[in-house]
Amino acid sequence: MSVGQLTTFALEDDGRTYTISTSGVRWRRRDYLAPWMNGRTGTKVSVRHLPHHDDTIEVFDAATGHHLQRSWPPPRARNRSAPSRPHGPRPPGDSRPI
Repeated sequence: MSVGQLTTFALEDDGRTYTISTSGVRWRRRDYLAPWMNGRTGTKVSVRHLPHHDDTIEVFDAATGHHLQRSWPPPRARNRSAPSRPHGPRPPGDSRPI
């Protein structure tokens, strides 16, 4: 048995059908997106994942069960309202590089 077959064997499937949208695939309140999804809006898919790992999902065609590709959540946005320096402004005369 190859490593790829073994990995596919370990994936869990919740049995639901999802639709690829302009935001990707919405699964467990997160959007998963990949470049291969471009132009596939409206495609019905199923999602399989490794238990306790939601950093990637494997996407399969819902009708045929054919493996399409892997997908990831987009990087989380940085909180712009937080201060850029955690310890406040620099003291006067501090010339260390930022």
